[in-house]
Amino acid sequence: MFSNSARLNTGYTHGLVIDDATNLQNLLNVPVGPPFPQMSWTDEAPLNASLATRLGQIAYDVLPDVWFGNARGTNIQFSGGLVAVTAPASATSGLVNVKAVLPDGWFSVAPQSFSYGSKILFLGGTAGSTQGGASLALIGYGLMGNSGVTPTVTIGGQPAKVTTASKYSTSNLSYPFQDIDEVMVTVPPGSPGLADVIITSEAGTAALPKAFNYLSVSDYSSTDTLDYVVYDPQRHWVYLNAVDHIDVFSVDAEQFLAPIVPPTVFGKKQLQGLALTPDHSKLLAANWSDLSLAIINPDNPSASTAVQVVAAGLPNNPGPYAVAATSAGKVFVTTFGCDADGTYVVDLSTLQVTSPFGYPCSGSTLWSTASGDYVLEDNSVWNAATNQWTGSLVTQLSSSAASGDGHWFAMTYTRLDPQMIEHTQAQVPEFFVPLANPAWAGEKMNASGSLLYTPVPLGGINSESNGISITDTSLGTWVGQILLTQQILGAPVQSSMDFDETGNRAFLITDKGLTVVQLPPPPVSIGYLNPPTGPASGGTTVTIRGSGFESGATVSFGGATATTTYVDGSTLQVVTPAGSKGGARVSIQNPDGTSYSLDAGFTYQ
Repeated sequence: MFSNSARLNTGYTHGLVIDDATNLQNLLNVPVGPPFPQMSWTDEAPLNASLATRLGQIAYDVLPDVWFGNARGTNIQFSGGLVAVTAPASATSGLVNVKAVLPDGWFSVAPQSFSYGSKILFLGGTAGSTQGGASLALIGYGLMGNSGVTPTVTIGGQPAKVTTASKYSTSNLSYPFQDIDEVMVTVPPGSPGLADVIITSEAGTAALPKAFNYLSVSDYSSTDTLDYVVYDPQRHWVYLNAVDHIDVFSVDAEQFLAPIVPPTVFGKKQLQGLALTPDHSKLLAANWSDLSLAIINPDNPSASTAVQVVAAGLPNNPGPYAVAATSAGKVFVTTFGCDADGTYVVDLSTLQVTSPFGYPCSGSTLWSTASGDYVLEDNSVWNAATNQWTGSLVTQLSSSAASGDGHWFAMTYTRLDPQMIEHTQAQVPEFFVPLANPAWAGEKMNASGSLLYTPVPLGGINSESNGISITDTSLGTWVGQILLTQQILGAPVQSSMDFDETGNRAFLITDKGLTVVQLPPPPVSIGYLNPPTGPASGGTTVTIRGSGFESGATVSFGGATATTTYVDGSTLQVVTPAGSKGGARVSIQNPDGTSYSLDAGFTYQ
């Protein structure tokens, strides 16, 4: 609490300043603002070398004392109305604050505005094709030097062409830092596996060992206009909505098979959403212009049938749009168009259609779990055990996903549990990856719901981004991006990505047709614990579902080691140690050194 003798001031450079209103000192001769070593002057020093620079500020009428971190600058003097100073040498790489102190005690600070040596803080992508060609951003400090000499970059020992090298200051809204370097390179071809990223500039050399993963990426061309992709884990086929027919791609044979022409009621074809029944015996296709749902036997398409879902002549011409199958033999169908439509239910055994229910508006997305026990529609979840919806159908969205286990759901990049309790926004650093956009349909979760994969078309806030962005849903943090040279197709494509049954491959609709990406091993993460609570005396058998687990992984609860059994890369079984009542941090340590912690992941009762 501040009294009325003090006032708060927040300026353009952000932060908090406290002014004492009772101090009547003359303020006319103090610096106008903080001393920025701006990009027109030198602000990146090599290790163990002093460097002459100037403070990017005017209006000093007395010389300040200038400090670079804990070391005092030398040779301080006026230079054309500015203050020239020599930054002392440092043997330690890193960012330091620059502080200018006047004789009367007034001072100003430019946080982390001067760097020693080089360091890569962030890569704009963590994986890409062995063929190379994608654009990769290296972001950090000391990456450019001060004389404009272009740095050199290698990935996996191969030279990467530098396309641009830029220095950003606080006047550039791309990065919320004082001064930071961005070097854009073209990824060179490489061998499958992890590769070192190394950059060398005047300020020094920085390396990220095994930071970029070369992956197999293959294109299979198609002249069709593709709108929806679904993978069939039983047949190892990929189904692609091609508007008036369904293309079929065999993953094992790596070729397109004979297309499926779905049956119709009125002879019209404008296909929309696709789905498989949980037993994979039927392929379902929503047909907007035909007002019908096609129920297809993939092994014998001639034995398929079509059911009229929507009555003809309704206002705004609603037609079937999205479809989801359930474990109860029911199929939910949403429509495109407003006022007289909603969600229909088709009984697969009787082919009876139930009248629409829910909020009558267009384009509701549907996604079911692998078992079909849960269905997500916008922000409402249907439970097969109760045959009830929880939540309210009140939004019109174009992106959603369900984890295979049915524990977590995603709705326009927000994670939800089955009871529709919103937990955390799946946020990513907005200055590196485009903000989530509902027009980017096709987001998918892994089986445990610990990771959210988002296909990101070119042209967002960061125009260099194109590929698959990966977010840790429990922590709400960006953990990587697979860079592509192929352009992922966004709206009006309804769903542009699906995975295989193991989550090892992604199937994407791109400007090349169907693109198959061999996904990198997932990072270690925790989706959920079952049960999430137990007695403080310990002894509770808990299943941990997540990703990236290794044989020999150890688990601790609140720092106490738990008895751990490795089941597979997504599953650990543990017996809890004794603990104190309340939330306990759950930590996993893999033999390779990777680790993960989830605060209050388990509650002792």
